[in-house]
Amino acid sequence: ITMNRVKEIRIVQIFFSILSIITFAILAISLQESNAERIHNTASILGLINVLVICYSSGKMAGKRFNELSVWYLIYYIFLESQNILYVYGYKAQVSTSSIFKLMTVYELANSVIYTNILLSFISIGATWCLARNAKAIISEQKAHDPVMLRTARTTSIILFAPAMYYMVKFLSLASTLGYQASFDGEFSNSLLTMFCRYALFGWQISLFGILHATNKKSESRLVCFALFALVLCYFSVGERTFPISILICVIFATNADKHNKRKKRAILIVPVAYILLVIVSLIQQVRGSGIITIDSLVSAFTSFDGGLQAALESIGIMGFSSCCLPLTMRLIGREGFKLGTTYLFGMTTFIPNILNIFGSYSLGRYSLSRWLKNGLGLTWGPGFSMPAEAYINFGWIGVVIGLILGYLLAKFVMVKKSTAFEKTISTAIYYC
Repeated sequence: ITMNRVKEIRIVQIFFSILSIITFAILAISLQESNAERIHNTASILGLINVLVICYSSGKMAGKRFNELSVWYLIYYIFLESQNILYVYGYKAQVSTSSIFKLMTVYELANSVIYTNILLSFISIGATWCLARNAKAIISEQKAHDPVMLRTARTTSIILFAPAMYYMVKFLSLASTLGYQASFDGEFSNSLLTMFCRYALFGWQISLFGILHATNKKSESRLVCFALFALVLCYFSVGERTFPISILICVIFATNADKHNKRKKRAILIVPVAYILLVIVSLIQQVRGSGIITIDSLVSAFTSFDGGLQAALESIGIMGFSSCCLPLTMRLIGREGFKLGTTYLFGMTTFIPNILNIFGSYSLGRYSLSRWLKNGLGLTWGPGFSMPAEAYINFGWIGVVIGLILGYLLAKFVMVKKSTAFEKTISTAIYYC
């Protein structure tokens, strides 16, 4: 891709994003209780078009359709907007156990869809601006066969292997009796040794991706893929969904990033593999509270669904349940007032202390946005929190502008060449986290 071509794409993409922002702003101004469903459906359809165009343009600028940014955009959409688009096309009944429409009105969800898409458009502008400014440094065809990065990843994987395996063995042992609730067992999860070993496991995963990203040896790549696949099976067996799905997505990305001659053949396999994973995730949701998950328990759970399509749609609905954070935050924030950036400041200044557990669970518990939302609305379940919800809790509707900074930093970390092996390693770790 040439510099002139990058500049042309930048202009078109920024123009499209600005047009999207204006369109969604008009929908927000026009929104009333009487036309809420029509506005919601319109915004949901435009949101799908918006994310597809953004993914396409980022692929053009990066020189490859399947890139880090497009993966991030798709994950953003699936977790924050998928239930709304299923509702538009009449699949509301198929997302019965985790439907956000049972918790909020269509008016609230319409506001949420509009806000989420405006924020995404601002993120796209920030990312596009970063890529255009660093057009010469965009990673397009070159794979990072950096010997220093490879050596660092190998060394780190060896050092972290023992504590990572200790955590996984202990977790599997506890999960055999408690099921997925083992993740929340206080005695196990709050000990300093457990926290250290859990972060060692995350670090070990990152080091494996570093090896997979930097090596040019097929035998080493196969060994790493085998280790990651074994890790995925362990996660699935205890009822975890987010980590194994993320690992599989990253493996697919890492193993297809530079293989042009095989890309079309492998792309054909992505659809059935994605379908199978969606079905598995939905089945895991049904049985993960009853100890270690087995093939028999999954087969038994499958019979409760009306075919694989319903199970797959239910899985999308489960992931899309994350979108409930924003409308719930909009509902609660009127009682307390906006945070005016304090949550971002707190997150940046306490990131390391919280990882090291310097203040115990006090700082995490007291200032957890998920806990604030849960306690404020008297919920009996953990709602989590999302990027749009945090933007809103700080600055309200003006908070969408922070997407410019978030998008620029996102593109800076994951799509631009780093000048040193250390920077490459750090950026790879941040992306795969």
